[in-house]
Amino acid sequence: MNVELLAAFLNDNNGFDGGVYELWTALKNRNEFRLLPDLPSCGEDFLIDLRKQVPALKTRGVEIVLLPHGGVRIKTALEAREELMSENLLRAQYNESAQLRREFSSYESYAAYQKAYANGRAKSVTHSRSKDSQQSNAAQSDVDPRLPLEERCRQRWAIEPGTRAEFHDNYGAFLAFEKANARGQARVFRAG
Repeated sequence: MNVELLAAFLNDNNGFDGGVYELWTALKNRNEFRLLPDLPSCGEDFLIDLRKQVPALKTRGVEIVLLPHGGVRIKTALEAREELMSENLLRAQYNESAQLRREFSSYESYAAYQKAYANGRAKSVTHSRSKDSQQSNAAQSDVDPRLPLEERCRQRWAIEPGTRAEFHDNYGAFLAFEKANARGQARVFRAG
């Protein structure tokens, strides 16, 4: 297979996303490919030959991804460069943010979430503030922030009925949560 012609065709068409047979048919319909004696005679032979040409095409700026279900995704140099820049940006965001590293177990899970979100397959989690948490914050403002953590917790426990209800009247659990929260080891997930 003529790698230079194939690379030129794929760059002219801004890549390709489809099945092997579709790509082979598109190539067969081009005059410059019809006359080539080394173009495989069917889609399966073409796939085998295409697998061999992946490294040579990559050096010419065309990145080929052969999918397990028989699909072919071909990215032009521009698409591959844009994807690399996007991935570098995501990696920088992940590495710079301790919050993201706590929220996502690995960079790969963060990148997968961001790609799914960009494609509309994932929704952003929004935290709505309930009436209890607003009352809790109002009552918490009555507590002197200069006090030690345990004293602040005792005062909040005494003046916040929402907090007592949230922790089912278990002061020990509340204190343990607040200590973990102060160390950055607690996460709060709220429905809504």
